[in-house]
Amino acid sequence: MFNELKPDKLIVIGTPQSIWAELSKINPELLESGEVYERIWEETWEDKSVVKKETLKEWETNLKEKLNTQISLNLVDNDAIDSIVEILYKELPEKVKEVYLDITHAFRHFPLIAAFALPALKYIKAFEKLTLIYGKLAKPPEKSPVIFLDNTFHRLESCRCPEDCEEILKILDEIIEKYIFPEEFYKDESKSILGGCNNTAET
Repeated sequence: MFNELKPDKLIVIGTPQSIWAELSKINPELLESGEVYERIWEETWEDKSVVKKETLKEWETNLKEKLNTQISLNLVDNDAIDSIVEILYKELPEKVKEVYLDITHAFRHFPLIAAFALPALKYIKAFEKLTLIYGKLAKPPEKSPVIFLDNTFHRLESCRCPEDCEEILKILDEIIEKYIFPEEFYKDESKSILGGCNNTAET
């Protein structure tokens, strides 16, 4: 998707436990070599993996140089809701034409927070178009399709949490059922995503 869209800037938000080494998949031949790659790979995959800030900064510099693109890698804590919004506000350029929110490998509360923050930032930063995308796992993996969830995003845009928790859960159920997991896996998962809501939708 990176190679298809050719973004002017890539903003990545994750925790110290995120699989940061997977960014090498953008261009394996170019990125899966060298001391920095080996270090980020070890810190990503070792037991109780925690990526160090210094290593992530070096990895960011390495990606920028080799991909010739603006890249911002941002560490946050699992419960850092405010930090995610602040990062998006800080890192999004002014009057950018299009913004894509990629939730592949991130079907947790992080993309949900971003999905609510970006519509507001759309007016503050004055970007024209906002698109939600998901890379569906398929076989063979090299043929995985990219799904554009524009209609779902517009529906989420109109929700107001916590009043609309039930509607949000219904939307998430639809996404999970249609695109991601078999029924036996997803049956009760959407309830845990927004466990703090008083309203819960039946799955």
